[in-house]
Amino acid sequence: MKNAIFVLLAALALALAFAFGLYVQAQKMTTAHPAPDDAIRNLTLQKTCAEGAAAYYKSEKLGGPRQTSDYYNHYDVTRGKCFILTETADFSSSGHTSTYATLNDAFDATSYGSIYLDRHTTDPLKGSVPVCVMVPDGLHSKNCHSDEEWKSYVATFGVKTGK
Repeated sequence: MKNAIFVLLAALALALAFAFGLYVQAQKMTTAHPAPDDAIRNLTLQKTCAEGAAAYYKSEKLGGPRQTSDYYNHYDVTRGKCFILTETADFSSSGHTSTYATLNDAFDATSYGSIYLDRHTTDPLKGSVPVCVMVPDGLHSKNCHSDEEWKSYVATFGVKTGK
């Protein structure tokens, strides 16, 4: 009788361990692949973000006779925000190229930072110190000191540029 109870308890323990293993595996599968409803919702949010970013960019009226501009957007699921990075380059006849970039919320225009660089295209050794501000929380700003620091900062928002 004692052996039968021991065997029964051992079988129960094995069954529980097996069931727990299946549960853990199921959790991994649902975390790795969002449910179809979540995927559809994310695609809808990304599309809405892209449309909002296009409207924001158009409203900024960037570009001109000696300018080029472009924008990049990203919907950040974690933050629940649509970010837009606008980049403008101004080519002057005096051998300077000025570039300006801003990172904003595409819907409420909250600024998350900007950078301005004036480069001497005729003399690359004449570098310029960027005017660069980062606003990680949309409220409190801090300076950045290089184009590389700015690009690293923008990457934390998931915005990918063409450069």
